[in-house]
Amino acid sequence: MGKYIKRVQNPVRAKAESKEEIASHFKELLDELPGLSFESKGAPVDVFGILLKSKTITELFAPFWAKSKAALKLSQREQEIIILKTACIYGCDYVWGHHDPIAIDVMTKEEILQIPLPFDEQDLPLREKVLIQTTGKILSHANLTDEEYKELKKHYTEEQILDIIVVVSQYVLFNSVNNIFGIKLEDDSMPNLPDM
Repeated sequence: MGKYIKRVQNPVRAKAESKEEIASHFKELLDELPGLSFESKGAPVDVFGILLKSKTITELFAPFWAKSKAALKLSQREQEIIILKTACIYGCDYVWGHHDPIAIDVMTKEEILQIPLPFDEQDLPLREKVLIQTTGKILSHANLTDEEYKELKKHYTEEQILDIIVVVSQYVLFNSVNNIFGIKLEDDSMPNLPDM
């Protein structure tokens, strides 16, 4: 998928719940995640502050999201590739800004900047190029052609393919919430999406 939605710059449309309210629900959960300690600069405080508008849904979704990070049969690098690709497609600085610093633990900056590029321009292992392409196809069509599926199966097991779909679906939620509610990065020094 070579086309991207233009960077979304909606105004802030809802006030996030307070950090104290978020901590009372999610501190332990966030502290379990790599690079996302609730007290760290990279903690996604405001998105959780918006998700708390629906405490029932959030209390069902957040533990599944957090526990799946370690349980999925995808490496952290593979998960970050998927997440960064979703941010590119949805034009979401918030997801990119939070995950670029996490991805840097498992990728070089040069590799991260390959993710927005077209397939033929990416200087990454074929397995990762196929993963990026698959993420785009899931987001654009919720489907793969037989040829695309066969290529994916050369690199990933059926269980891993399900895991890819799960990570994509989780970040459809995060990108959509961030864009629709106009959530801004908490710190101006956090990275924005590269120009595409």
